[in-house]
Amino acid sequence: MQQAAQNLPINAVLDDLLQTLARDRLVVLEAPPGTGKTTRVPPACLKHFNGEIWVLEPRRLAARYSARWVSELLGEQLGDTVGYQVRLDSRVGPKTRLVYMTQGVFARRLIDNPGLRGVDLVILDEFHERSLDNDLALAWLRSQSQCKVLIMSATLPPDLAQQLGEVPLIRCETPLFPVAIGYEPQGTLSQLLPQTEGSGLVFLPGMGEIRRQADGIAAAATRCKARLQILHGSLTPAEQDQVLGADPAEKRWVLTTNVAETSLTVPGVHWVVDSGWARSLVQPPGASLSRLETQRISQFAAVQRCGRAGRLGPGQCLRLYSQRDFSARPAMETPEILRSDLSGLALFWLQLGRPELAWLDAPPESAWEAALRMLDQLGACQGKGLSDLGKSMAALPLEPRLARFLLAYPGPQGARAAAWLGRGGDSQRPDLDQYLHSKAPPLPEERQLRVNDRFALSDLDSALLAAFPDRVGQVRRNQDLVLCDGTGYRLQQPMPSNPWLLALQLELDGDKRVRLMAYQTLEAESLLDRPELNEIRVLEWNDTAGRVEEQTQLRYGELVLEQSRRRAKPAADVAAILRKQVLESGWWRDQEAQFARWQVRHHWAKMADPNLFALPGMEAWLEDVCLKAASLADLKGQRWGDCVPAHLRRRLLELCPEYVQLGRRRAEVHYEEGQKPWIASKLVDFFGLAQGPQLGSGRIPLVLQLLAPNFRPVQITEDLAGFWQRHYPKVRQELCRRYPRHPWPENPLAPQAEELKPKRRS
Repeated sequence: MQQAAQNLPINAVLDDLLQTLARDRLVVLEAPPGTGKTTRVPPACLKHFNGEIWVLEPRRLAARYSARWVSELLGEQLGDTVGYQVRLDSRVGPKTRLVYMTQGVFARRLIDNPGLRGVDLVILDEFHERSLDNDLALAWLRSQSQCKVLIMSATLPPDLAQQLGEVPLIRCETPLFPVAIGYEPQGTLSQLLPQTEGSGLVFLPGMGEIRRQADGIAAAATRCKARLQILHGSLTPAEQDQVLGADPAEKRWVLTTNVAETSLTVPGVHWVVDSGWARSLVQPPGASLSRLETQRISQFAAVQRCGRAGRLGPGQCLRLYSQRDFSARPAMETPEILRSDLSGLALFWLQLGRPELAWLDAPPESAWEAALRMLDQLGACQGKGLSDLGKSMAALPLEPRLARFLLAYPGPQGARAAAWLGRGGDSQRPDLDQYLHSKAPPLPEERQLRVNDRFALSDLDSALLAAFPDRVGQVRRNQDLVLCDGTGYRLQQPMPSNPWLLALQLELDGDKRVRLMAYQTLEAESLLDRPELNEIRVLEWNDTAGRVEEQTQLRYGELVLEQSRRRAKPAADVAAILRKQVLESGWWRDQEAQFARWQVRHHWAKMADPNLFALPGMEAWLEDVCLKAASLADLKGQRWGDCVPAHLRRRLLELCPEYVQLGRRRAEVHYEEGQKPWIASKLVDFFGLAQGPQLGSGRIPLVLQLLAPNFRPVQITEDLAGFWQRHYPKVRQELCRRYPRHPWPENPLAPQAEELKPKRRS
């Protein structure tokens, strides 16, 4: 082991690095994976610093393994000079000066030691991953601390140097062996792995895929005499050591996640199979629900995975996707602070007194506000600080929701549930209640999750609802999950009973379908005492009944627990819905036609009487009648003409009557837009009239349609006297010929009685 450490490429730049650290407060080291930066740089710094050295790792597995490895290099027991601290697990003694810790643990240590007293150097390892905790640590170190800072990265993100400003950069160049890259978009592990030589890594998104693939290739591994192993952060340290401490000469197929991309070196690797997928925690903009998503990895991550095959000699990398797919991928992952739930960060920020921090990328305002709202909903906030409940939540080594749950449900079962949920649940058996009643062995974290019952609630469901109030959902049609914020998802596996449930942990696959990792079924009655419950009056149009109906809904968010329906009573909001339907009805078209006729009458009447009052408006009348109705049937007896004032109606009848008298016959006056008022009647009805009837007290002549017996006009005129004098003689001759039995007097102004009698047949 000592010999291997002396031959690591990082040794070539150690002296330069240590001299630079002695001179500058912030230094950046760029060194590819496998160069030894994680295990050689921190112990080399021990001789140059008197205080503690903290190394921040992105994963628990890397922190534990690196500390164990360095302890063995120094020939000491773990917990002497070198130790580690991760969530719910610690090996640190009174003499420990070099501590490998997860970034989350660093944040918790700041609570007791915000000035980092006694700490001379903080090392941020694998900074290229841009985890939320890494960004938080750097922001704090830059603005709230005076200790030295070393940023270590496999490859610097393109914009990091610009964001950091003028800082010293040390590069460790290491010649990797060539790696032959192949693209097998249609390939399967059972086809490809038997063709490989020696040991290698298979990168998969998560534990669910690892289990399924392990079952599928177990027989092939036996035939090829390869040892099938799993490397995952949820394994016990002993199980992880079997992989990381294995004999390099042994042939192994190691199924792993992106935990093996950086920080860790798996011995004996000659080839890599890259699925191209990884699981990430994301929270889309505007969404209240963060979730695990199975996403395509970036080009950078693909290169990191590929590089694992070129350390011992020429290697091979098989990518289970096309070269075009690789070219279309983003160059780098989006920093976690720009895509994740920020409630844990916000809780920590409030606990530290709302400090000003020098972020590389500031938290998005919408996500930050959503995080503060969530903490307020959990009861963690009081004014601009933390409530007693919030302080108790912040003291627990759990993310805010799980801390709130454990405080509400203390005791062994609560600790068991919190530990299981903290591990992400189980895609194969996601029912929390079933897990709690199963005979599964206790998880190591359970023994450290002990709280008092100060904030305890009565039962498990109440405690879960206190921690996950926005995760209430309902399964519909066996496979559609609708959450209380109105978002809907398609479940990978149907649930036949269509339950109400709490979606405690979930993830999306590449097809955007949801896999429930942990859930708890609920009785709808358990929601009745929640503050999120509202009774809402909803108005809807019933097209069949032709009326507005009122639904009274008992809602949890957008989910309806109970509802009743009845005919709505007239009101302003009812009128608004009714009016939209009225405007498309035949009744309204009749009113518009009637109004149009009245408008024309009013136009001509106003020509005779300029002081005539205006007509009532249609819109105001409609608003008024709709306020007194709730259905189309209620409007049937309503006519716009009824709203015309009596004095205006009388004046209109005087100036522009609906009918005029023609001797013994009455003729309807037609008022049409764009035309002069007109009447139509048989020519015989006009005999004896020297001039035609007029409107507007004799000011407006009517247009006369003089009809033959077949009701076709023989003349259209406004000048009846002129017609009698100039045209009637000729018209009479034609009419006598065509209608000999009808009376056609020679003098239409003074016809004789005998001339008006119909002639008998000869």
